[in-house]
Amino acid sequence: MKTMVRKETRTRRGIKTVEVEEVQWVEAEASQSWTRVHLAFDRARHLLEQWMSNYHDKDCYPPTIINITDGEFNGASKEDVLQRANDLKSLFTNDGNVILFNIHISADKAACVLCPSSKAEVKNNDLAMTLYEMSSLLPSCYSAQVAGLRNDTSPCDRYTAMTINADMSALIQLMDIGTPTNISQN
Repeated sequence: MKTMVRKETRTRRGIKTVEVEEVQWVEAEASQSWTRVHLAFDRARHLLEQWMSNYHDKDCYPPTIINITDGEFNGASKEDVLQRANDLKSLFTNDGNVILFNIHISADKAACVLCPSSKAEVKNNDLAMTLYEMSSLLPSCYSAQVAGLRNDTSPCDRYTAMTINADMSALIQLMDIGTPTNISQN
């Protein structure tokens, strides 16, 4: 998350308070072999609610949640997971809603679907459809960058923040979309 933080500095005339940008990362934790995305979303919501108490009404880029998975989730119904994803996406700052990015990593040589522009691109895969429904629409400022990754000759206005069957190279490219380092370059 990128936030504005007040910092005090000493000057010849006294103490001066200024606001500076600061990047805040939340470290991932994994303790089991099951994919319990509903628990991860609960944890993310708890962390975001704490963060939002300080920055909700600020002019700062909304947090981006990147869910990296190697398979289908366990321990909760699809409806429960979708509701929790929607709860996360409903949080917002003055600059927009939280962005939930879902990236499925696979060594499978099945076709990678990268940031689909419509449901039609994932309709024949249940996991892909679920990830599509869980994911945010990417802000239009990323459309040209996503179109470049997809090699789209006629880019669309908005892409969905999800990918199925990504390899590690695609993961690295996707994580650059919407991360604070990329935002500061724009």
